Amino acid sequence: NNCDVDIVAPGVGVNSINKDGGISCMDGTSQAAPHVAGVAALIWSKHPNCGRQDIIDAIKNTAKEITGDIDQVGSGLLQGKAALDELATKSCATTS
Repeated sequence: NNCDVDIVAPGVGVNSINKDGGISCMDGTSQAAPHVAGVAALIWSKHPNCGRQDIIDAIKNTAKEITGDIDQVGSGLLQGKAALDELATKSCATTS
């Protein structure tokens, strides 16, 4: 049961560096989670005055709806640019 899934991201067929220094094609949450963390970090670097919950809300609110059980797809598919654009409209956003 994946009742704690908030958002989904690419996690199938992701090229990743393996323990031997080569590249392997991998699947799973260990491949998807870094996509979400990376988008959150990029958004925060652009808007450092925005808090954790601001970033989480922007990511969830802009996710692309996909079919499936909500326990497995959460808010939907990560949309990094849309989340960045939404956060830019908030009072915490850096204006530079």
